[in-house]
Amino acid sequence: MSGWLDPSVSAAEGADLTTATVTLQVPAVIPILPSVTVERHATMPTDD
Repeated sequence: MSGWLDPSVSAAEGADLTTATVTLQVPAVIPILPSVTVERHATMPTDD
């Protein structure tokens, strides 16, 4: 992902699972349209 999008990344580590969340604002390509906020999550086992 390009750094100019300035993503916000957080990770909630649990005993068995860790969930990472990335949120970013996608700028509008056409000026009359609003920008869009995108948020995605990924969950994986927590390493010991």
